[in-house]
Amino acid sequence: MEQEAEVNRSPVRSAYVHIPFCHGICSYCAFYRRISQDHTGWLKQICDQIRKADIRELDTLYFGGGTPSILTEEEFDRIRFLFPEQIHEFTMECNPEDITPEKAAFWKSRSVNRISMGVQTFDDRLLKSIGRRHSAQKAREAVEILRRAGFENLSIDLIFGLPGQTL
Repeated sequence: MEQEAEVNRSPVRSAYVHIPFCHGICSYCAFYRRISQDHTGWLKQICDQIRKADIRELDTLYFGGGTPSILTEEEFDRIRFLFPEQIHEFTMECNPEDITPEKAAFWKSRSVNRISMGVQTFDDRLLKSIGRRHSAQKAREAVEILRRAGFENLSIDLIFGLPGQTL
């Protein structure tokens, strides 16, 4: 009787969850995204897929998008608690207009320890031309809110070469 060969499986150490919903569609974005609607069907499908993956240990977790900061606390928790409690780096993409002291405190309480914020530019004219919903001032305020909430690891996305942008 032959013994089955033991399968050498290396554990998944990182996971990316794409949250495809946005408040609006920005002209420069090439990622799969949809105007925010009812997330129920998508949420069920993504949770089913995560459960099937049976992830027990994780070094990094990244909620990207789209706009993960669009999720309600309940939606966020339904996904978050499918992953291990202890994660070395848990990054979440956010848009400045979604950041409030309450949301920042909530994300911090759920072990998010890195924020990647889609600022794109600090030029209000360019922000408007590419369909962004925030102002340069709102982006600065969002950074301050995140800092006050205890986020030390922040990154901001900036784009060079936007239509009408010059050196």
